[in-house]
Amino acid sequence: AVPTTSGTGSDGGKSAVICDPSGVKVVFGHPALMPKLAALDPNLTVKLPPHLTAGTGIDAFFHSFEAYMVPTDIMTTRDGMTMAEIEYCDGFALKGMELVCRSLDRAVEDGADMESRLRMQIAALYGAKAFRKGDLGGVHASAHALGAVFHRHHGEC
Repeated sequence: AVPTTSGTGSDGGKSAVICDPSGVKVVFGHPALMPKLAALDPNLTVKLPPHLTAGTGIDAFFHSFEAYMVPTDIMTTRDGMTMAEIEYCDGFALKGMELVCRSLDRAVEDGADMESRLRMQIAALYGAKAFRKGDLGGVHASAHALGAVFHRHHGEC
């Protein structure tokens, strides 16, 4: 996978979103969609406008946040995850949120700041890795619905 934004999680997840001709978003997932490699090149995100940099960055933050908030006891009983696997996902989630908090403002203000752009790409990848712990929650459910109604990226809703 070669991401050109920093937020979708498609470079580290097994889900995809496709819009049909009427504009309806269809989300689906399968293990075969999991990329074997993610090539992060911040140069590919430089021309992303500030509002999309902000929206995809907020999306990256909430991928990590919502994955981190999945209760541990639910995961161990539902998916049979070990504590080590849960801690692995939680580590990705915490670091992803930290990177967004350290880098998003700068990436929006100065789109040519390669260090901030790379940190945002890493944050997005970490958020996708944190998904392994569980599904996304109410923030994404609401944002996807509002995005469909108002024709906006769900990071803007």
